Amino acid sequence: MTTTISNATLTVTLTEAVTINGVDYGDETTLAIGSIDEVSNRIVNVDTSANRTLFTLSSAIGTGQYIVGDVKYLRITNLDDTNYAELIIKMPQIADESGLGTAEPSAIVKLEAGKSFMLGLPNSGFGALSFSSLIAASSLAAMEYISAKANTAAVDLQVFVACA
Repeated sequence: MTTTISNATLTVTLTEAVTINGVDYGDETTLAIGSIDEVSNRIVNVDTSANRTLFTLSSAIGTGQYIVGDVKYLRITNLDDTNYAELIIKMPQIADESGLGTAEPSAIVKLEAGKSFMLGLPNSGFGALSFSSLIAASSLAAMEYISAKANTAAVDLQVFVACA
């Protein structure tokens, strides 16, 4: 069976608009990402009781799971007007430099109300601390998943993923 889906270009435009004492300090940046043929855009309610997986990255497609090499852009936006969420970015296990075992590095990002977290390529583009040092840029690895937990009260997070 031949697909009827045509690849498209995702255009991401960031606009900052601010004028101070009559001087415009705003800017606009546009990025075009070609060959997009899969998009997921959903809203996830995240509460304070436990981490909720927003999506996983793997070598196979599944519910809420994407092929890591196919993801070209992702954005998580906190739609709440007051409360923040914590994004937990889980990395694969790495060998510990001390020889004591393995570490499961993760990063935590505070996503404040109304703000967004964006990432271009989740494969070979993210690092985290190991037991004793920062992972070298040449060792950046694909993340395994991003989960979230609300801090004070439940929040709605918009999760947008574009794949080639």
